[in-house]
Amino acid sequence: MVISAQATTYIKARPAKVAAYAFDPSNGPFWVRGVLSIRPVYLKPLADGARMSVSLKCFGRSRVVVMELVEFDSPQAFALKTAGRRYGTYLSLSLNPHGVQHTRVDVKVEHELSPWARVFSPLVKLFFERKIRADLERLKNRIEVLAKLAAVR
Repeated sequence: MVISAQATTYIKARPAKVAAYAFDPSNGPFWVRGVLSIRPVYLKPLADGARMSVSLKCFGRSRVVVMELVEFDSPQAFALKTAGRRYGTYLSLSLNPHGVQHTRVDVKVEHELSPWARVFSPLVKLFFERKIRADLERLKNRIEVLAKLAAVR
């Protein structure tokens, strides 16, 4: 059973600026709740097939998950999936211009539940919906604040 959640936000910045921040793995811990660090498994540029070791803290437990970049179209979109796991997660983020100075950001998460977890599917879906909305709000605030600071300098 796969649950799906998605969210959209609008950021007052051009897509290239949003992509420069959102697509940089070192910025992940600043806007994705629960992510402690993201490190490349291989030292190579971001491209399809690149793998990242993501250190997470979720529901009070720490763990490390390897995510594979399955689609990378900078500055338009990227998609990640868990690598080598039976029940995994697929996450996609896309950026589209919205007017002259804004970017529409769409995030979709699909998570395959193990048989024992299926009974909790409504709660898991709610968790992912709230989480990605909150993550997008942090991304928006971070980019807009950084833009204001850059304008002051």
